[in-house]
Amino acid sequence: MVTTYEPGAERAARTYLREEIESADPVRRMVLVHNRLVGELRRAADELRRADAPADAPCPADVSARLARCREILRVLIALEDDDDVGRRMRDVFFTATEKILTAERDVDAGPIEQILPSLEIVRDRWVALVSEGS
Repeated sequence: MVTTYEPGAERAARTYLREEIESADPVRRMVLVHNRLVGELRRAADELRRADAPADAPCPADVSARLARCREILRVLIALEDDDDVGRRMRDVFFTATEKILTAERDVDAGPIEQILPSLEIVRDRWVALVSEGS
């Protein structure tokens, strides 16, 4: 896969990072992280549904890369959780999501991602509600 350099893309990415993420309060950052996770998983599921791969074919490289980013986000979220009842339940959700992502990639199947998306959307929506309550 050949990637072409877009002159303003790097500057735009740095600006977005500085203005939208680094300047956000911690709760807003969690919303951004969860939005990214849910969005990436939705795109991966769409791509897997469209994949016309023969049986036993490996997962397309671009989908594997997207799923790897999702696993990294989940790894960070797991590390951030406290060791209380809520934190343990959240880690369980994130561990299950990680397992589903690995299964989806191995089987080149959107089904496991579609199974976990509703739970992750609920978590994301709760963070959105916290931001709204704080406004």
